[in-house]
Amino acid sequence: MASRKRSQGKARKARQAQAASVVEAATQVQIDVNQPQEQRDEVETKCTCDHGYIPIEDGHICRKLIDACLRAADDARKRGENALVAATKATMQDYAEVFQDPDRLQLVISHFLMIGTNCILDGSNDDARWSASFAKYFQFVRDEVSHFRSGTEHAQ
Repeated sequence: MASRKRSQGKARKARQAQAASVVEAATQVQIDVNQPQEQRDEVETKCTCDHGYIPIEDGHICRKLIDACLRAADDARKRGENALVAATKATMQDYAEVFQDPDRLQLVISHFLMIGTNCILDGSNDDARWSASFAKYFQFVRDEVSHFRSGTEHAQ
């Protein structure tokens, strides 16, 4: 049986190795400020992050909800309307089964977080803000659905 000290030492060494690999990966993406902007953009867009992202197939209902939200939000922004309200109105009825399922909502949240993270890496901060807004909104919906379900289960 391994001693507690030995286990702690192994865990510390593993954390140090993981931190070193993160630093090494970060230093591999180097940008030369003397390069033309187009070439720098190419280097920058190669850097993506899908850490924690739960992939969704194209035909999945959650993916359809996301696409519909983005289309409705884009149209609303062009008209000067509230994008989040417009996206909700456009999708609430057609995708009610997603809005009522915390597990499916988690897929939607994961997708918007991934989009937002990659927008930040690409330097598209406004788009990242919109993605964060959608992620936060769907987190709120998920929490409300979960709270409602847990109250309903206790009442039975």
